[in-house]
Amino acid sequence: MHGNIDSTSDQVTHQRLPGLQRPSMTRAEALAFVKKRPFASFFGTCFVLFGLYFGLIHPPVYVAETQFSIRGKDSGPASSSLLSTFIPNSGTGGISESVAVREYIQSPQMLENLNQENDLRSLYARFRIDPLNRLPRSASSEDFLTFYRNRIDVFLDREASILRVRVQSYTAQSAYDMAGDIVRFSENYVNDLSERVREATLDDARTQVEIAQGDVTDIRLAMASFRNTSGELDPAATGAAEVSALIALDADITLLKSQLASQLAINRADAPQVRSIEAQISSLERQAAERRASLASSSEDDTLAALLREYEGLVIDREYAETRLTAAMASLDSARQLANQRERFVVPIVAPTMPTVATEPRRFARFCLAMILSILAYGVVNYTIAGINDHDR
Repeated sequence: MHGNIDSTSDQVTHQRLPGLQRPSMTRAEALAFVKKRPFASFFGTCFVLFGLYFGLIHPPVYVAETQFSIRGKDSGPASSSLLSTFIPNSGTGGISESVAVREYIQSPQMLENLNQENDLRSLYARFRIDPLNRLPRSASSEDFLTFYRNRIDVFLDREASILRVRVQSYTAQSAYDMAGDIVRFSENYVNDLSERVREATLDDARTQVEIAQGDVTDIRLAMASFRNTSGELDPAATGAAEVSALIALDADITLLKSQLASQLAINRADAPQVRSIEAQISSLERQAAERRASLASSSEDDTLAALLREYEGLVIDREYAETRLTAAMASLDSARQLANQRERFVVPIVAPTMPTVATEPRRFARFCLAMILSILAYGVVNYTIAGINDHDR
């Protein structure tokens, strides 16, 4: 009886072994399965591909974030726009500067600076990065800029005038370095912009001061030349002294004439006393005539009147030039105050920190999104094909 049982077991075993060693599905069977269950095949393929890509292939992405603001010396958001100096109606409250910095961060100039500091082209073109996230080594400057812009996010809080910058990179160190360099280059940009505005504000005022100083110097040299030529330090004072002397001579002549009249009343005309007084009167009258001639206006250049007229013209020119210089200096001081009010600088709010873990991509979320989009695409394509087939029938 035991022999029968053993023989029966051997027969069963030999009957099952072929099923256990059944060969894998052939290509024809696979195609038949796909035709029979197209959605299941599509879903399974997408599941495997997306799972492999987001789970194993997609490189880790590190994110460094920084925040900063553009402020003025009033310790608040910039109240007077820097760009309004160059562009009318360019904005208020420092928003225009913040917008300019935001555009600068995404500009080719910023990319060039970052590439010089961090060799971004080599970083983005590493072979260990999958082709979908790798920058081709033969990429053009435009493609390089697009690739860079896709890896930075710049947000502007218009109410607080705060810029928030998120930098994505494939290493923690490069993300940290790029965030710090962006702040540094943005600060240099704002400083350069402030300096240009300052120079534009002060240039005209400085020019007016230089012109006024030149006029004052010229008129002072002209007055010095006049004194050397005429020998008069102050023709006005000289003229006043001459007038005073002439008045004194006229008074003496008047007194002597009174004395002469008194002598003629008691003496003869040829009396010695009378002749002496007449001689004094004649001498004083000659002196008075000479002084009047020197003071009288004449076409001769060496008369005191002509010298005084020329000197008074120089004095008027000097006073006008000095008044212009005073006004120009006041305008320069006002321009300096305005330039100081317009000066801007970058104030760090959140300094960049070294990321410790890769926060991108969110692999499960990306996987689910890719599956959903694939299913939707499958449905659209399937519906379109069905519509075409119905139309052909």
